[in-house]
Amino acid sequence: LRHADAVLVSDYGSGLLSPQVVTALVGPLAARRVPVLVDSRYDLLRYRGLTACTPNESEVEQALDLTIGDAPRVIERAGRAILKKTRMQAVLVTRGSRGMALFEHGLPTTHIPIYGSDEIADVTGAQRSVLGWIESLMGLHLGKCVLITGGSAGIGGQLARLLAIAGARVMITA
Repeated sequence: LRHADAVLVSDYGSGLLSPQVVTALVGPLAARRVPVLVDSRYDLLRYRGLTACTPNESEVEQALDLTIGDAPRVIERAGRAILKKTRMQAVLVTRGSRGMALFEHGLPTTHIPIYGSDEIADVTGAQRSVLGWIESLMGLHLGKCVLITGGSAGIGGQLARLLAIAGARVMITA
């Protein structure tokens, strides 16, 4: 970890990761201001003070006990609430056929539409979009990236493969 340029945390409830474990692992990287991004299925609000999180809309709805639907005011309030509660620098909410919404402190919300078919058939497409966002909007180059995941199969394995395809040198820790 000490040579990582970025850390991606993929916590999908396997029990191997917790906010406390992640904080202990990435704490020594704070002096170098290494970006730490988290994708947590069940504990989104327990991860605090990291660089960014990438929940999907249903995860936001579950975390805040609300329904977003097509209501612009609701996604705005929800994204801002997640940003405040997690103390992240940014929150990128993936919204399926509605695209993505990026929330950052002191900036207006950026709504990123999808182009082409509005039928979502491959969830790795959302992951690729998030990786693109990480690289372009955050100015991060995925040279040496550590993926901390609850396992090497499933979504963590998919993300590791996408990072490798993008040119990152990936180390998976589980």
